[in-house]
Amino acid sequence: MKILIKKSALQKKLSIERVPLKNFVYLSFIISIVGILLIFLLQSKLPPEVPLFYGLPEGEEQLTTSLGLTLPLVGSLIITILNTITVFFLQNSFLQKTLVLVSFAVSFLSFVTIVKITLLVGSF
Repeated sequence: MKILIKKSALQKKLSIERVPLKNFVYLSFIISIVGILLIFLLQSKLPPEVPLFYGLPEGEEQLTTSLGLTLPLVGSLIITILNTITVFFLQNSFLQKTLVLVSFAVSFLSFVTIVKITLLVGSF
């Protein structure tokens, strides 16, 4: 005997099927996590202090620890999570797609920034 369970309204609203361009959301998470893991794996190849905050005046203000390179990737991970949660509550398909693509762009650009800094200061 099969019992059919209907999804509640909240379960339908929070279903992953509602997210447009799901592959970009997954890719955003993967890029951010791979970048963070890359920083931890290359820790021995990086100097103790690396430049990250290029908008600040030259000198020590621009420097952070080598683990500080994870800040842009953690930020992009947080943005991806917040945008994905916001997508569940929006009705407009254009806004949903825009938030998903912005999350992907932030993750991708953060990853490129970290790779460029690592190649610049790393000893390979």
